[in-house]
Amino acid sequence: MLLVRSLRPDRISFCITKYIMNSLGSQFIEPPVLDLHSALDDSNAFSPLIFILSPGVDPSMTLLQLAESVGMEKKLRMLSLGQGQSSVARSLIHNGLKEGDWVYLANCHLSMSWMPELDKIISENILSLFLSEYEDTPWDALKYLIAGINYGGHVTDEWDRRLLNTYINYFFKDEAINTQFYRLSSLPLYYIPRDGSLQSYKDYIAILPNVDSAEVFGQHPNADITSLISETRGLFETLLSLQVQTADSASGSKDNKVIELCNEVLVKLPEDIDYEACDRLTGKNKSPLDVVFLQEISSYNLLLTTIKLSLVELQKGMKGLIVMSSKLEEIYFCMNDGRVPNEWMKVYPSLKLLGSWVQDLIQRVDYFSQWAVTLKAPVLFWLGAFTFPSALLTAVLQISARQGGISVDTLTWEFNIVLRDETLLSEGPEEGIYVHGLYLEGAGWDWKNACLIDPLPMQLISVMPVVHFKPVDQYKKKQKGIYICPTYYYPNRSGEGTRPSFVIAVELKSGSKPSDYWIKHGTALLLSLS
Repeated sequence: MLLVRSLRPDRISFCITKYIMNSLGSQFIEPPVLDLHSALDDSNAFSPLIFILSPGVDPSMTLLQLAESVGMEKKLRMLSLGQGQSSVARSLIHNGLKEGDWVYLANCHLSMSWMPELDKIISENILSLFLSEYEDTPWDALKYLIAGINYGGHVTDEWDRRLLNTYINYFFKDEAINTQFYRLSSLPLYYIPRDGSLQSYKDYIAILPNVDSAEVFGQHPNADITSLISETRGLFETLLSLQVQTADSASGSKDNKVIELCNEVLVKLPEDIDYEACDRLTGKNKSPLDVVFLQEISSYNLLLTTIKLSLVELQKGMKGLIVMSSKLEEIYFCMNDGRVPNEWMKVYPSLKLLGSWVQDLIQRVDYFSQWAVTLKAPVLFWLGAFTFPSALLTAVLQISARQGGISVDTLTWEFNIVLRDETLLSEGPEEGIYVHGLYLEGAGWDWKNACLIDPLPMQLISVMPVVHFKPVDQYKKKQKGIYICPTYYYPNRSGEGTRPSFVIAVELKSGSKPSDYWIKHGTALLLSLS
């Protein structure tokens, strides 16, 4: 597995599955089927059954079927816990003890209201009404019911909502009912079965694979590889966290390794950028771009100081000159594992490991150091080098608005692909900025026709050409054949805590495919990689 981890991290999950199967047996890798009958046989009146559920799973129907099979359907009492429901639950349990009832209490972990159960009773009535009482199926109403109400309340990210609506629009239409064996994906196994009994539908579902491939959802096969690599990363991070980590038991070789890493990082780190000189030379009437530039310098100087100070203190602590605090211990273990300490990640988020993170930091500081030498805006803006790229984009819009004597709120972006090689660009554009260093995930890039195409097998990331971010009137006419591509700061699209990863939506030509095709692919731009 270590060999496979080095060569093909996306294959690790298969190796582990095989290892478990060979060592412990196949029953440990096959998802068990819930058998409530056997659970009932093992239980008694003094021991409750506790359902530990995955998100979205509801065992109530299975419980109802069990009650019917043993003649308890009239003595089953169900309640969803929540505010004001505790007294009702107590009453049900009290009466159940006397009458021999079954009492089912839902949402114990949330203790919220009984609305989920009420939702279930009402989503069924409305669905039956729409499908049975109307001559023409009201698809728009059904789409809103499912996507807007049932799922929409749980989906807070606009890009996730767009994906949900894309799927709903594909499934909820006349063709899905009128076309025999309507295809649900590009794979032949997935289709709407012919009309039949409930058991026939269950039989069809039973023949479907336990693990669905990415193509089922309209994604490229490369998405499987990306997912498996992410799964491998999470697995090994978990394994590292399970190791006993105590500074007292650290061997001498481990200490020597950490000290050597500390010295290596300290030698590589660049000097601080002279903030005072840049502040003085930019003058009193600073442009919005100057303000952003100085903010970035301040952030990186603070980060460099933090790193240098923490490494020096760590070495002192390892020599016994100062007390090893919990913060220093965390840095020690991270250095030993090749991870970036949390203390260093406060300036900007990243998924890189320690070695590549330090190298990336050096390049970022060097980018702003060169800017500080001339105090002239660079020809090419490396958007991923900015700790807050949104501030840079806002500054560019402000400059354009001042030049045109208009409100910044009336401006938006136009994105033009620069066909020339970036090494041949010696001057910036008259309006806006040239942006480079963008990466495309979930699609390939046709350099000749400047549009999206399917990526090659194993091509997880495509390098984008230079993009001209040009401020324009926001009431411009929308173009056809455009995919609205979300741009994220790093591969973790959801971000962390209060720091979102989303930066801006970029318009790209969708090529021969409709925009829905790329939505299902999860196509996005990234400012940095892992």
